[in-house]
Amino acid sequence: MFLSFCLLILCIIALFTKDNHRLYEKRNLTDLVKWIAAIAVVISHLCTFYMHSATLATECRFGSLSVSIFFFLSGYGLICSYNLKGEKYLKGFLIHRMGKVIIPLLTAYAIHIPLLKIINNRGG
Repeated sequence: MFLSFCLLILCIIALFTKDNHRLYEKRNLTDLVKWIAAIAVVISHLCTFYMHSATLATECRFGSLSVSIFFFLSGYGLICSYNLKGEKYLKGFLIHRMGKVIIPLLTAYAIHIPLLKIINNRGG
Protein backbone atom coordinates (compact mmCIF):
# COMPACT_ATOMS: atom_id res chain seq x y z
CA MET A 1 0.00 0.00 0.00
CA PHE A 2 2.84 2.37 0.74
CA LEU A 3 4.27 2.26 -2.80
CA SER A 4 0.83 2.79 -4.34
CA PHE A 5 0.39 5.79 -2.10
CA CYS A 6 3.80 7.14 -3.21
CA LEU A 7 2.83 6.72 -6.86
CA LEU A 8 -0.42 8.56 -6.28
CA ILE A 9 1.37 11.42 -4.51
CA LEU A 10 3.89 11.74 -7.36
CA CYS A 11 1.07 11.91 -9.91
CA ILE A 12 -0.67 14.62 -7.89
CA ILE A 13 2.59 16.56 -7.58
CA ALA A 14 3.03 16.31 -11.36
CA LEU A 15 -0.41 17.82 -11.92
CA PHE A 16 0.01 20.71 -9.51
CA THR A 17 3.58 21.86 -10.10
CA LYS A 18 3.75 25.55 -10.92
CA ASP A 19 5.60 25.33 -14.21
CA ASN A 20 3.50 25.57 -17.35
CA HIS A 21 4.63 22.26 -18.80
CA ARG A 22 2.14 19.56 -19.61
CA LEU A 23 2.53 16.12 -18.04
CA TYR A 24 4.18 14.67 -21.15
CA GLU A 25 6.82 17.42 -20.99
CA LYS A 26 7.75 16.31 -17.46
CA ARG A 27 9.49 13.20 -18.72
CA ASN A 28 11.84 12.86 -15.73
CA LEU A 29 8.90 12.81 -13.32
CA THR A 30 6.87 10.34 -15.36
CA ASP A 31 9.96 8.14 -15.77
CA LEU A 32 10.42 8.21 -11.99
CA VAL A 33 6.79 7.23 -11.42
CA LYS A 34 7.11 4.38 -13.97
CA TRP A 35 10.31 3.19 -12.27
CA ILE A 36 8.63 3.17 -8.86
CA ALA A 37 5.61 1.38 -10.36
CA ALA A 38 7.87 -1.32 -11.83
CA ILE A 39 9.60 -1.80 -8.47
CA ALA A 40 6.18 -1.97 -6.79
CA VAL A 41 5.14 -4.77 -9.15
CA VAL A 42 8.30 -6.74 -8.34
CA ILE A 43 7.76 -6.28 -4.59
CA SER A 44 4.12 -7.28 -4.94
CA HIS A 45 5.12 -10.47 -6.76
CA LEU A 46 7.78 -11.28 -4.19
CA CYS A 47 5.36 -10.80 -1.32
CA THR A 48 2.62 -12.81 -3.00
CA PHE A 49 4.71 -15.78 -4.09
CA TYR A 50 7.49 -16.04 -1.51
CA MET A 51 6.12 -14.69 1.77
CA HIS A 52 4.44 -17.26 3.94
CA SER A 53 2.53 -14.70 5.99
CA ALA A 54 -1.06 -14.22 4.83
CA THR A 55 -1.19 -10.76 6.41
CA LEU A 56 1.91 -9.56 4.57
CA ALA A 57 0.74 -11.09 1.28
CA THR A 58 -2.60 -9.31 1.64
CA GLU A 59 -0.89 -6.02 2.46
CA CYS A 60 1.28 -6.26 -0.67
CA ARG A 61 -1.53 -6.48 -3.21
CA PHE A 62 -0.76 -3.21 -4.93
CA GLY A 63 0.65 -4.77 -8.08
CA SER A 64 -2.42 -4.30 -10.25
CA LEU A 65 -2.61 -0.59 -9.44
CA SER A 66 1.10 -0.23 -10.15
CA VAL A 67 0.76 -2.02 -13.50
CA SER A 68 -2.17 0.24 -14.40
CA ILE A 69 -0.20 3.38 -13.59
CA PHE A 70 2.83 2.11 -15.53
CA PHE A 71 0.83 1.24 -18.64
CA PHE A 72 -1.16 4.47 -18.52
CA LEU A 73 1.96 6.63 -18.36
CA SER A 74 3.71 4.56 -21.02
CA GLY A 75 0.75 4.73 -23.40
CA TYR A 76 0.30 8.43 -22.73
CA GLY A 77 3.95 9.06 -23.53
CA LEU A 78 3.73 7.05 -26.75
CA ILE A 79 0.68 9.00 -27.92
CA CYS A 80 2.32 12.33 -27.07
CA SER A 81 5.48 11.34 -28.96
CA TYR A 82 3.41 10.34 -31.97
CA ASN A 83 1.52 13.64 -31.87
CA LEU A 84 4.78 15.61 -31.74
CA LYS A 85 6.70 13.65 -34.39
CA GLY A 86 3.93 12.44 -36.68
CA GLU A 87 4.44 9.59 -39.14
CA LYS A 88 8.22 9.57 -38.82
CA TYR A 89 7.76 8.32 -35.25
CA LEU A 90 6.45 5.02 -36.61
CA LYS A 91 9.55 4.33 -38.72
CA GLY A 92 11.63 1.77 -36.85
CA PHE A 93 9.16 1.83 -33.96
CA LEU A 94 9.13 -1.92 -33.31
CA ILE A 95 12.90 -2.33 -33.50
CA HIS A 96 13.44 0.63 -31.19
CA ARG A 97 10.83 -0.58 -28.66
CA MET A 98 11.96 -4.21 -28.76
CA GLY A 99 15.47 -3.12 -27.78
CA LYS A 100 14.02 -1.34 -24.77
CA VAL A 101 12.02 -4.41 -23.77
CA ILE A 102 14.34 -7.32 -24.59
CA ILE A 103 17.43 -6.02 -22.76
CA PRO A 104 15.65 -5.53 -19.40
CA LEU A 105 13.85 -8.84 -19.89
CA LEU A 106 17.09 -10.73 -20.42
CA THR A 107 18.64 -8.93 -17.45
CA ALA A 108 15.71 -9.91 -15.25
CA TYR A 109 16.02 -13.53 -16.37
CA ALA A 110 19.77 -13.50 -15.73
CA ILE A 111 19.10 -12.41 -12.15
CA HIS A 112 15.89 -14.33 -11.43
CA ILE A 113 16.77 -17.80 -12.70
CA PRO A 114 19.95 -18.24 -10.61
CA LEU A 115 18.19 -16.82 -7.53
CA LEU A 116 15.28 -19.19 -8.03
CA LYS A 117 17.66 -22.14 -8.28
CA ILE A 118 19.41 -21.05 -5.06
CA ILE A 119 16.07 -20.72 -3.25
CA ASN A 120 14.84 -24.10 -4.50
CA ASN A 121 18.10 -25.84 -3.56
CA ARG A 122 17.82 -24.53 0.00
CA GLY A 123 14.30 -25.84 0.30
CA GLY A 124 12.63 -22.40 0.34
